[in-house]
Amino acid sequence: MAVDDAVTEEVDEERWRGFVTLVEARLREALVALYGPNRGREATVEALNWSFTHRAEVAAADGAAVRKLFLRAQERAATLVAPPAFDRRAEELAAIDPRLADVLSLLPMRDRVAVLLVDGAGWTPGAVGELLGCDKTRVTRRLERSRARLAAALAAPSRPGSDAAAEPHDGRLGAELTKLFDREAVPVSAEEAMVPGISRAVWSEPPQLSGRGPGPRSWRLVTLSAIALLLLVGGIVLGLRATRSSTATAFTTPGSEPRPGQLYHSVIVVPNPPQEANRPPRLRAVYEIDAGSLRTMHTPDIAGVAAESVPVTSGPWLAEVLYPPRDSFSNLGRAIVFRSGSAVTRSLGPASQVYPGLREGLFWLVLRNDTMSGRPSQNCSIREETVTGRTVLRNTAMPCLWQVLAAVRGGLLVLSGKGITELWNPSTGLSNPLPGFGAASVQAARGTIVSRTWARFCSVTCRVTRADPVTGVVTSEKIVPPAGLSLTSAVALSPNGRFLAIAALPIDEATTMNNEPFVGGGGNDRVVQGQLVIVRIGSGAVAMSRPVTFLEPPVIAWAADGSYVFVTRSATAVAAVPVWSVSAPVVTIRFPPGATSPPDPGERFLVVGR
Repeated sequence: MAVDDAVTEEVDEERWRGFVTLVEARLREALVALYGPNRGREATVEALNWSFTHRAEVAAADGAAVRKLFLRAQERAATLVAPPAFDRRAEELAAIDPRLADVLSLLPMRDRVAVLLVDGAGWTPGAVGELLGCDKTRVTRRLERSRARLAAALAAPSRPGSDAAAEPHDGRLGAELTKLFDREAVPVSAEEAMVPGISRAVWSEPPQLSGRGPGPRSWRLVTLSAIALLLLVGGIVLGLRATRSSTATAFTTPGSEPRPGQLYHSVIVVPNPPQEANRPPRLRAVYEIDAGSLRTMHTPDIAGVAAESVPVTSGPWLAEVLYPPRDSFSNLGRAIVFRSGSAVTRSLGPASQVYPGLREGLFWLVLRNDTMSGRPSQNCSIREETVTGRTVLRNTAMPCLWQVLAAVRGGLLVLSGKGITELWNPSTGLSNPLPGFGAASVQAARGTIVSRTWARFCSVTCRVTRADPVTGVVTSEKIVPPAGLSLTSAVALSPNGRFLAIAALPIDEATTMNNEPFVGGGGNDRVVQGQLVIVRIGSGAVAMSRPVTFLEPPVIAWAADGSYVFVTRSATAVAAVPVWSVSAPVVTIRFPPGATSPPDPGERFLVVGR
C-alpha cells in the first residue's frame, strides 16, 4: 500500500484521537524495535505530534499510516546532529540478557526490526514487510539471519572467562525479546502527543502519566531541558560572533581552512587533450594542472590505444579503460590506473568500464561480453580491485542492463533495467529499490546520496531527494534560493557529504536562457555573472553565497579537501572559489592551449587529490 496515499480532507481533533487509539500501539512497537525502549517511545510521541499538526494528511488507521509515521520518525532523526541510535545498555533494554543487548545493537536496522517485531511483539512477517516496504520472503530471510546470531549469543558463556555453558536457549529468545515491549506497556496518550516536545532526548525514562498530568519530576526535567536548550543556543550565537572576522565573513566550513588565496591537495585534470589530425585517440587524461602552483604535471602518454570513456578518480588515483585502435575491432578492454603526476601506469586487468570505489584507491571493474561478440551482452560481471592489483571482491554476476551510478556504504547504487534506482550489495546479491529517487543526477559521498529534482533552472522552491544507504529511506529536502537567483543544474556534493555547491544566476537571465531554443554542441554556452551558493544538507539552509563568473551551463566540482569549489569560468579556464570566506580571492586556473573543444561537454575537467 502506498505510503503517500493520504486523505486530504480536514480531520477534526476527535477523529484524530480515534486515529491515535488505533495506531499508537503498533507504531510504538515499530519504533521501539528501531531505536530501543526509551528512544523508541520518544520517537512515538514526536511522530504522533506531527500527525496532530498535519491532521489533514492523516490517512486511514491502517498499516500504511503506521509506515508513514515510521518513516517520518526516521526523517526527523536524520535532521538531528546525532540521530538516535539503538539503545545499547542492557538496563535500557528492559533488563534482557546482556548478551542479546550487545548483539541487537550491532544487527542491521532492518534485521533488528524484523526479529523484534515478529519474535518479541508477535507481528506477522507480512505486516513487517508492509512496514519496511519489502516482500514477505525478504523478511523471512532477515528473520533467519537474525535468529541465528541471537541464538548464538544466548549459547555463549554468560560471563567473560566462564567455561560454563549457558542454559538451554530453546524458547528463551522470544521470551527475552518480549521484555522490550512488556516494559513499555504504558501507551502514548493523545494528550501527550498534542504537546510539542521541548527536548525529549533528555528523558532517561518515559514520563509517568496520570489523570492530573505530569508529576513534579517531569516538570523539573522539562524546565531543565528548556534552560539547557537556551544555554546551548546562546553559546552557539556567541561562538559564531567570536569566530567572525573583520576582514572575512566566516561561514560554516565544509572542509579544512586553507590559507587565503592558496590551494592545497588538488589537481585539475583536463580529460580532453587536443588530438593530432588523422591520429587515433590516446589516453585522455594527459593534462594535469597543480591547483596550487598552476603548473602542468607529468602524466602517461600511451600510443596505439583508444580510451573509451572519461577517466574516473579515487583520491590521487585515476583509472581508465583502454582498447586497441579502432581499425581493428576490440576484443577486450584493459583497465589501467596511475597516480596523479606520474607517467607510470599499472594494469588492473580486463574490463569494459571502471568506476571509483567508496574508499581511496579502490575501483569497481565491469566486464561485458558485447566487446567480444558485438551483440548485446548476456553475461556481465563486476569485481573490486585495489590500485596495487589486489582483488577485494572477485567476479560477481551482474544484470547486463544495470548501470552503476556510485559506490555507497554496503555496495553500489545502480539503475536497473526497469529504470528504478536500487542499492545493491554484490557480496550478498541482495538489492533494495529506492522508489522516487531519480538517477539522472545522482551524487554520493561519505554515506550521503543526493539527487536534484529540477531540470535546468529552479527559482522558487527547489527540492533534492536524499537516500540513506543503510536504511534505504528516501527523503525530500527543500532548498529556497537566495532572493533574485535561479539555481542551475550544476550541483556538486562536498567530499564529507554535508554540503551542496550550486551555481546560480539572476532569474531574468535564467528566464531568457530557458526560452531560447536549445542548440547542441556548446551552442548555448555563454559567460554569465552569477553566484556560488553553498547549502547545508539536512536543513536546506544557505551557508554562503558569493559572486562568481562562470560559463553557463557550468561544470562544477569540489576540491579534494573540501575548501574550494571549482567552476568552469570559460571554455579555457576554471575558477577556484573559496567556500569558507567571501573575502578570500577567487583564483583562475587556465587550461593548456588547444584543449578548448572537449568531446564530452559534460566533462571539461576532473579533480584529484595530491
